[in-house]
Amino acid sequence: MLPRILVTSAAGHIGRHTVELLLDAGFPVRAFVRCKEVRSDDMARRGAEIFVGNLNDFRDLTRALDGVERAFHIPPFASHLLHNTMLMCLAAQEARLDALVLLSVFNPSPEHPSLISREHWIANNIARWIPDVGVIHLNPGIFAFPYLLTMPVTRRLGVLPC
Repeated sequence: MLPRILVTSAAGHIGRHTVELLLDAGFPVRAFVRCKEVRSDDMARRGAEIFVGNLNDFRDLTRALDGVERAFHIPPFASHLLHNTMLMCLAAQEARLDALVLLSVFNPSPEHPSLISREHWIANNIARWIPDVGVIHLNPGIFAFPYLLTMPVTRRLGVLPC
């Protein structure tokens, strides 16, 4: 029997596609969403088990991981990213997952000008300390592409320096 996999941020762009691919491959999937709505209903119709909760609530994370062997964590691109990812790591250890995949950003580093990228770097390094869970860091470079497309617009709006 294939392992049950939890996908966090399952209603988002990456999460929805991940859920679909896993279901198509025959995996039992628990989709962690913030609220029930059209996207979660679609995933449920395809066979995903829907879990509604708050990614910043340790109790929700531990309940979502109950009976799960593996997880793909897609942290929300928002404040509290580091807090959220560390809660997920703690819950994964408590659940004794076989594997935890952490989605990160392209080129996370302690010197990066983006706070989010620096927090990803911290989270990636601290996640290595989980003693009983295999941690896989997914740092896809393609995410840099949409960011670079927005630079001319954000410069015109005065958000980025020239």
